[in-house]
Amino acid sequence: MGPTLADGHAIVDRFPAPDWLTDAPSLAALDDGALICAVPVIVMPRHRERSFATHYRATLEQLGTRTLHLYRSADGGATWTRLAQRLDFLCGRLFRSGSDLYYLGVGHERRDAWLTRSQDGGTTWCASTRIAAGRFYAAASGMVADSGRLCWALGMANAEDEFNGTGSRVVALAADPRRDLLDARTWRMSAPLSYPGTPESLRLPVPLAPGYRDHFLEPNVVEVAGRVRVILRCRIDHYATSHLAAVCDLEDDGRRVLLRFRQFHPFPGAQNHFFILADEYSGLLWMASNLAPRSQDAAYGRELERHGFLGSPGNERRILVLWYGVDALTWFPAGCIAMSANPMHAFNYVSLLAVGDDLLVASRTALHGRNQHDNDLVTVHRIPRFRELALDLKPQFTGSTCACAPTAPGTTRIRTSWTLALRWAWWMRKRPPRCCATRNRPSR
Repeated sequence: MGPTLADGHAIVDRFPAPDWLTDAPSLAALDDGALICAVPVIVMPRHRERSFATHYRATLEQLGTRTLHLYRSADGGATWTRLAQRLDFLCGRLFRSGSDLYYLGVGHERRDAWLTRSQDGGTTWCASTRIAAGRFYAAASGMVADSGRLCWALGMANAEDEFNGTGSRVVALAADPRRDLLDARTWRMSAPLSYPGTPESLRLPVPLAPGYRDHFLEPNVVEVAGRVRVILRCRIDHYATSHLAAVCDLEDDGRRVLLRFRQFHPFPGAQNHFFILADEYSGLLWMASNLAPRSQDAAYGRELERHGFLGSPGNERRILVLWYGVDALTWFPAGCIAMSANPMHAFNYVSLLAVGDDLLVASRTALHGRNQHDNDLVTVHRIPRFRELALDLKPQFTGSTCACAPTAPGTTRIRTSWTLALRWAWWMRKRPPRCCATRNRPSR
């Protein structure tokens, strides 16, 4: 395996118009083996102020209200065909429940949460049902969806009806999938939970962006040992404080949904969008996020700005990394999914889908866009045999306990992934020769 886990990518669609970009794509697998990719398209005119109001208006002018494009692949994601029907959604995600395919998301102008269903593999869709009223935003993210419980979360405007600012809020949605999901009475919504504020110790003594309004957004929902957690991206000091997430507890007794803030917790890449996938086969959680190499380097930020980069250095999105873990808090690196040397490129706002032994990653990709934020492609990256990248994290109190120790004849050696082997080889090359380490040691 090469330096990246995915060998190249397939292109779902190109968006060559300079004002067009997309929100996060999402993926679903059908019973016949086909794949569906949903892509929300946005228009963001470069000659106007970058605001939600301007891109709502421009999107309606150029695309109308049906801006969710749907694509189908019959060859495992190698090639994609756009379907005829488009849907009235600004953003959201696909999911399966039983044999049906659903899209849950937000309407135009970020108004209300809506749900629609397809019973023929995405070719046709029923009229959407409004399941929650309010002003929301929901990029594709992790969801708890099993036979007895369905939980997701949405970002919500603050009390001043603003997004991405002080007092940003989140709400959780829950439903019993054994009931009719298109009946709004099936759904329950929590009271809004506001960003708790940033402790001073988590900010730089001299802020990189004085006056920046810290906030959380883009929640993932995940179940850990029977407990449901909502984990949110945090933007602090304009990305200067990176790798920090807000962790909340979600309680649902079937009548009321309660959301409580628990703590801030280190989380790789949480200054930007991330996606958590629960893999039933391996019993592990898998997560993809972007790493920014120099998030607090102000001089580097000025250099980026001269090239048209959007935001501060922590907003780099060119290095996409795959992680795994068991508790959604401690993450082990599996390797780099995709990477570019150019800071104006991006593989970001991804969705994950396990298909057989492989992992598919749908990405909002910027390779020829005007900056790292405004993409020109949606791509799908395939990671073969992704579960083999993980160490066995199950505790063993008897027998062999060391993965690096020589194994006795006839015993099973724990498989080490090529990625870990490459990392070991790199470290050995960088390590000083043993004679250098002992040359100045005092004689006994």
